Amino acid sequence: MSDPFLHHFEALGGRHDGLPPAELAHAALGIGLLQEPELRFEPLLARLEAYADQVRTRISPDMPLTDRWQLLDAHFFSELGFHGATRNYYDPRNSFLDHVLVEREGIPVSLAVLYMDLAGRLNLRTEGVGFPGHFLVRRELEQGSELVDVFSDAAVVSLPELEARLAHTFPEQAPSLENHPEFLRPVSSAEILLRMLRNLKGIYAAAGEGDPLLRILHAILSLAPDSISELRERGDIYRQMDYRAGALRDLSRAAQLGGADPELEHQIGELRIAPSQALQ
Repeated sequence: MSDPFLHHFEALGGRHDGLPPAELAHAALGIGLLQEPELRFEPLLARLEAYADQVRTRISPDMPLTDRWQLLDAHFFSELGFHGATRNYYDPRNSFLDHVLVEREGIPVSLAVLYMDLAGRLNLRTEGVGFPGHFLVRRELEQGSELVDVFSDAAVVSLPELEARLAHTFPEQAPSLENHPEFLRPVSSAEILLRMLRNLKGIYAAAGEGDPLLRILHAILSLAPDSISELRERGDIYRQMDYRAGALRDLSRAAQLGGADPELEHQIGELRIAPSQALQ
């Protein structure tokens, strides 16, 4: 039986035109297929369009961008009640966009995907920013742009605040934005999907849930086939399953991409010596 979740991400990984920002929410809804194989996207996308319509009717042609953002923020946070999941942050459902749409609660990246989708429907320009430990959104103003935290009701975030967050996330290293400008660079739709999938990967790995973890690794490697860390993780799972052919394929590829690694070479050597098992 085919797996709709894997099929969804294999199809995304096979696209050669990239993933336009306007299609991000549709693509991210596919994460919900992990738990609900028969999930229908159309009613959820129609709900997003209805939300946008409720704001669109209040926007006049000459309305300044600042006022438009205020309208969107008031609708998204105050009227619809979207908010950050402060009590159950690591609940995997906070990464399933269908659940976030219904419960109106999520983590920074899932809320940001919905917020950016609504902004796009209203011709308001945004970019996702893959800041370490906390996804942010950059939104366009008449002059320049500003960074906002959708997890905190689109509060504007200053550079000193971001420096303080870095110091909290990396207490021993304390990197600076001056030395790491990549922390504030815009990320692609594919990178946003990968961040969502990796959040889930961490949750299921911590819980020791092997089946969803392996499927998530398949999805990640459909989007990023040369990701060394995920190749090694999937290869290790295959080793534990005695799926030696799969383990040898993934670990050999990781070694090819990553260069010399004695531990990895030792594992590959053991796999080459051992007889191949039935699962191939």
